[in-house]
Amino acid sequence: TVTGQSAFNTSPYVIRRGESLWSIAETRMGDPYLWPAIFNLNTGVTTNPNRIPANEELSVPSVNDPDNLGTDQLREVARGYLSVYDWAAANQPDNARFYLWAVGVYSADVLEQAENRVSPEDWQFAINR
Repeated sequence: TVTGQSAFNTSPYVIRRGESLWSIAETRMGDPYLWPAIFNLNTGVTTNPNRIPANEELSVPSVNDPDNLGTDQLREVARGYLSVYDWAAANQPDNARFYLWAVGVYSADVLEQAENRVSPEDWQFAINR
């Protein structure tokens, strides 16, 4: 099940055994660091970014030039990192701040909008990048 609208055109992709969101982003999007955008688009398929079920279908963004994403696409990647931050804050809190920092790498606007919903310590880490 795919959730939400995307700033990217998307295409279906069936997960093969042993693949990760990182490897799918690398081969299908041209940049493995864009993997949170896949996670965010597919929360109905997996709620854990570290475990994706083989043989399930994902909606994967199509990217022509990963080095020249548009503003809306950058925001979407940032929202993906924010989704991963939320998961990490609940499951791997020692690592969560790094995902929040990445939100700001892709979109200062998305990071700013998240201030009141993230831990103050993580917020300070993210804005002092």
